[in-house]
Amino acid sequence: MLSKTPVTDLTPLQGMKLTVLTLSFKADRDAKVLRSIKTLQRINNQAAPEFWKAWAAKSSKKQS
Repeated sequence: MLSKTPVTDLTPLQGMKLTVLTLSFKADRDAKVLRSIKTLQRINNQAAPEFWKAWAAKSSKKQS
């Protein structure tokens, strides 16, 4: 769990076989690292595919 912590660099997590992660997600900082962790099943209490789908929907609304 990394939410409500001062952690800002997630690169040390690359290569770890994490299955669950809770964090204060910031797309520009975290998306690349999280997408590289292929073992993630849950992100912020959501199934990983659902998390990315919701994030993509939010991102597309911001760009419109």
